[in-house]
Amino acid sequence: MILSSINIFLLIFSILFYNDTFQLPEKIYDNTKIIELPPKGTKFGNKVSREVSIGEPLYHKWSCNYKNHHNSMYCIMVHNCTVSHSKDDSSNQIISIIDEFGCSYYPSIIPNIEYIDDLQGGLPVNAFSLDIDKPALFFQ
Repeated sequence: MILSSINIFLLIFSILFYNDTFQLPEKIYDNTKIIELPPKGTKFGNKVSREVSIGEPLYHKWSCNYKNHHNSMYCIMVHNCTVSHSKDDSSNQIISIIDEFGCSYYPSIIPNIEYIDDLQGGLPVNAFSLDIDKPALFFQ
């Protein structure tokens, strides 16, 4: 008797799960933002729109823009990130900084990402350069 009840439960569960489809949203993410560390006692800093000096404290932020932020159906995981000097230069050296599991390859320079909630995460970092002769960095 118990065995048949379990089989019926599994059959009902399979039918309910199979018929319940989830509509995934198209492009729910914003581009990554680099912001200044917020002043003490405040929650958010300003987006960086100027040159920064090597060693200057910054906050690298990733977030998803989804209409219902309280919906726990979606979450983000930042992974496979790289840094380079240029987007277009053929002699460009691309360096992986975050692996496929979302862990930093260089935790003493770039710490692991801290997730604030399901749809946003970030990490504090000091500005750095790959080559002193090339002033710009591009993150992907």
